[in-house]
Amino acid sequence: MSLRCCFVCMLLLFNMSSGQDAFDHAVDKLLSINADNCHSIAAENEKALVSEDVQLVGSSTKQQQQESITVASKLAHNRAFFYSFVLQHSNNTDEEPGFLYYYYSAIADVAVYGDVTSGSSVVFDRKTFWPNWYRSLPSQPPLKMDFFPYARRPDQQINSFLVEEEGIDAASMPSAYKDDNKYLWPKAWFSKWMPRSMDPPVLYTIVMEKLFHPKKHIQVYGPPEKAAVKLTPPYFECGLINEWISSVVSPVINFERPDLNIPVVPRYTGAVNIDIPLPNFDVDQCGMSTNNPFSGTAKCKPTTQCIAVHGYGIARGGYMCACKPGFRYPSGQHGPFIGFDLEDASPEVYRERFDCIRIIDQIDGVEVRTKRSAGRDALDEIMNKLEEITLDNCHLLPYEETELDQRFLYMADMVLRTQELAAVRTANFLSNYLQNAYEDITIIDQNNEELKSRDLTEEQLFGEVLANVVADGNLFGSAILFQSLAFKGSTGRFGPYAFREPAKGERHFYAEDFAILGGYEFYFETTQKTPIESLDRFYSKIDIRARRDGSGAPSTMNVFTNQTYLAATTRHGKWNQPFFDCFHGNWVVPYFVPFFMNTKNKQSVTFA
Repeated sequence: MSLRCCFVCMLLLFNMSSGQDAFDHAVDKLLSINADNCHSIAAENEKALVSEDVQLVGSSTKQQQQESITVASKLAHNRAFFYSFVLQHSNNTDEEPGFLYYYYSAIADVAVYGDVTSGSSVVFDRKTFWPNWYRSLPSQPPLKMDFFPYARRPDQQINSFLVEEEGIDAASMPSAYKDDNKYLWPKAWFSKWMPRSMDPPVLYTIVMEKLFHPKKHIQVYGPPEKAAVKLTPPYFECGLINEWISSVVSPVINFERPDLNIPVVPRYTGAVNIDIPLPNFDVDQCGMSTNNPFSGTAKCKPTTQCIAVHGYGIARGGYMCACKPGFRYPSGQHGPFIGFDLEDASPEVYRERFDCIRIIDQIDGVEVRTKRSAGRDALDEIMNKLEEITLDNCHLLPYEETELDQRFLYMADMVLRTQELAAVRTANFLSNYLQNAYEDITIIDQNNEELKSRDLTEEQLFGEVLANVVADGNLFGSAILFQSLAFKGSTGRFGPYAFREPAKGERHFYAEDFAILGGYEFYFETTQKTPIESLDRFYSKIDIRARRDGSGAPSTMNVFTNQTYLAATTRHGKWNQPFFDCFHGNWVVPYFVPFFMNTKNKQSVTFA
């Protein structure tokens, strides 16, 4: 809430302090819709909640994608591939995720990516989702209404999350279908993939090898390789968070009739939606596009050229004015003129400043020499080591000689932040599930039907590590490592590990149980001693549908009220020294973050 208020106040200040132009008209449109009037506006024209004419820097092919879009896109792709894998690959509905899996997954998205996203959801189209948690029914027919769990942070509360099941047939939360034939949804992201998209899914090949099991080849349909996610124009999310957002959307693929075991027609049955608050985007005042109302509103003078700058949000001044070729900065000006300074300048100051000076005399024939730096010598040393160690000789070398020193990790937490967040998200989800979801949880809904929780399965965790790798081309491998006997159902160690095999193609991956390679306890040395008292405490509340058919409003179940769990954050994770992986023939930079489960008496948590 505080972020939104600051955003609105800032825009109002600009409107008061400057004359009306195209920038102000675009902002006025955004400010004209709010929580008080969005329902009435939508009743007259649902498209009024979508601002098609506002183009963002992050969606422009001429600009480098912003971190918010990049991170959110990989997250959406990650979850979409996971659900596609686990729903297609499960031999029966008992192996598919239970209802808490969907809720806790969405909570982890918002808990870890809270500075990027304001909400996370997965929606399944009507009659395409087969729930496996109604135990009192003899068979599990598909849901007639959409299944749509949506997680958000209520009123910007820190480490507190609410998950609402929005796929119900109520006047305040309509289904995607208004009648049997017409397909309507006021959310701007829904039609990106459903009901039918022209972009076909692609086939991924996965070689899976488990302990005491034969190696097998799996084929899974996943999101399109070159366009796995789509970005919506800004739209006002009315009723849930009541803010202007944009969303990245990635499709979930399943077979047309999985209940009949006839895997012949893969289709888009759902979509993962990650919401990005509009203040996380920048506008481009430099461009000259006729479709962008912010274009051409920069105040750079003719002797300068405009360069868009990221990180300013929906605000004037997100640019700088650099001297054009043949011009130089005036004395005392060090570098380009800052857009905010131009926007705030009085007419007199603007007229007298912010100009570059033409260069009259050119100096030719000046030879510039540079000294070889000590940093270059260190770089040569690292490059030589990278080339000298190979798959053929690494087994002959002591382990310490296959490592690079700590200098290589300089700014790793910034450069590799996307990969860091993926690991922390996985640990957050596992900590929540292992502390709060256990098989004996039973809920009785308003139709007197039993909803039963489920334990994690091996296939689900293989799906998690595969999704991490598939969604991020910069990630070589991902693993979840349990201590011996910590994973329920295992007879010893269990450590699903997925990695890419680029030599066999971009859509070829390998998944194996780390237990096949022997002991891996030495990996725990990095995080096993994490103090329990240093962990963050998270709170959640989950609303689920009161009846299976979706009729009526959601019903809050007491067992899920004020649910809490302890989990690690990025400050608990650690980057270790890069080393040459002699099993797979790659230089890798490992990152470790712990996850935690209940003790036997459920009075505390312990390293899992």
